[in-house]
Amino acid sequence: MSTEDAVTTAQPAEVTAPDAGATIDDLSAINSRVDELAGTISAIQTAFQQKSDELANAQSLSDELQTQLGALTAANDDLQSSLEEKAKALADNEAELVALREAFGTRNQEFDALSAQLTTVEGKAEDAAAAKAALDARVQALNADVDVLLAQYAEAEPADATDDVATPEAADAAVTEGESPAETAESAPAEPALADAPAAEAAPADPMDT
Repeated sequence: MSTEDAVTTAQPAEVTAPDAGATIDDLSAINSRVDELAGTISAIQTAFQQKSDELANAQSLSDELQTQLGALTAANDDLQSSLEEKAKALADNEAELVALREAFGTRNQEFDALSAQLTTVEGKAEDAAAAKAALDARVQALNADVDVLLAQYAEAEPADATDDVATPEAADAAVTEGESPAETAESAPAEPALADAPAAEAAPADPMDT
């Protein structure tokens, strides 16, 4: 509204009188104001539409993000479940590892004990082998002694047998003198006790006496 219109409006009604020019000016001002308001409303509507579009886009983006969040939540739950399973499996493996270590330690102790026993047995076996070798050597020596004694006995036996046999002339003489052949045999000198000595010496010694 112009200054003239404001002055005219401020004057008393009885002083001012409507005229055609003033009415046209008022209509022009009203139309101008309406146009301004219309432009403002249009701008507001445009801005509102833009905001509505932005809000729709934001809502769509929010829905998309919500979907992604749900997928991430599900994946997180799966990972958490997998992590718990892995932790449980790890605990089981650690317990099994501890048990295996204990079993390994026990086996090592048993192995050490068996090794000590084996060493003792091997020592006893070596001692027994040495004793057996000594016994074998002694047996061989005794066998050699027996062979020597048997040879000596075999050499001495024919001479003794010749002394024991009575000649026919001796038998006839005994009969002539009135003695029987048996008495003549009894009167013969006794056989030397050499045969008993080799038998006693030939007996091998008992290996257990050593």
